[in-house]
Amino acid sequence: SILGIPCALFRGELLYAGLSTLVLLPAFLFLLPPILIKRAPFCKGLFEWATKVIRNKFDFSKAVEQANPGAGKLAAALMLSVAGWLITYFQMYLCFRAVDAKVALFYVFSVAPLVTLVRLFPFTFSGVGSDEAVLAYFFTRTGLSLEGTLAGALIYRFCTIIILGLIGLFFLAGTKRLRYNKNPEQT
Repeated sequence: SILGIPCALFRGELLYAGLSTLVLLPAFLFLLPPILIKRAPFCKGLFEWATKVIRNKFDFSKAVEQANPGAGKLAAALMLSVAGWLITYFQMYLCFRAVDAKVALFYVFSVAPLVTLVRLFPFTFSGVGSDEAVLAYFFTRTGLSLEGTLAGALIYRFCTIIILGLIGLFFLAGTKRLRYNKNPEQT
C-alpha cells in the first residue's frame, strides 16, 4: 500500500488509492494493540479479561507484547518490504512491456496492493487463474487486449515463480537438508 497509494494519487486514481488504504488497515490493527496496552490501562484490562475468559489457555497480553517488534526493526522491515515489492512489480511492468503492452509504470504500482491482496486469498492452487483474472481486470481497463494481458501475466508467472523455483530447487538439492529428507527411515 505504501507503494501503491502515492502512485495512485499521482495518476488521479482515487478509487485505487482508497482501496489501497483499506489494504493498509490490517497492519494498523496489528501494530496498534502494543501501543494501547502501554498507554491505556483499560485495554490492558480488556486483554487480561479475554485471557481469563478462555481459562488462561492463551495470554493475550503476552502475545501482544511479543508482537511488538520495536520502531527500528519495524522501519527496517518496512523499507525492505517496499524495496522488494518495488522490484517485484517493476518486474511485472517489464513482463508487460515484453509483450509490447503500453502500460504505465505508475499504473502497475497503483494496482499492486490490490493484485497482492487477491493473491493472498486461496481461491485456486498457488493462485493459478485468480492472478491472471485480476490482472486481466486491471490491465484491460487500460486498453490492453485480453490476450496481451494474459501473455504478460503468464510471462510474469513464469519469470517470478517457475524460473526462480527451479533455481531454488537447484540450491536445495545441493544442501544436506534435502539429502537427509529423501528417506526419513534411514536417519
